[in-house]
Amino acid sequence: MIFELIDGKGTNNIRIGINRTKLQAILGPGEEFRRTPDAPLSEDFNGFMATYGSNDKLIMMEFCEPAIPMLSGIPLLGAPLASVINEIQTRLGLKVTHDAEGAFIDELGLGLWSPDGPTGNVEGVQLGDA
Repeated sequence: MIFELIDGKGTNNIRIGINRTKLQAILGPGEEFRRTPDAPLSEDFNGFMATYGSNDKLIMMEFCEPAIPMLSGIPLLGAPLASVINEIQTRLGLKVTHDAEGAFIDELGLGLWSPDGPTGNVEGVQLGDA
């Protein structure tokens, strides 16, 4: 499924703060999990992972394959991190900071994860904060 991120709050119909019941109405049932025993509840919707706060509202969304997150038409997964950063900076004019394992766009609160560094492919995208 394609997820076009429109800003630092999500997509047209999936926004940070959406109620869990409404998200499930959009995406169908997900598979519940917790990253650690004390971690907030999360759900995996086939590559779109939702993390909820104590009030059952979405506080963070993450993407991995087979989901297809995009930012202004730029695919964020599956391409080398350096290429994705270049596209974001060139086409959108956004400032991107990066380190050995990823990049962050402060203006959007958007993180890109590449375990193999700048030449490795982006394997994860995060929006929001758990």
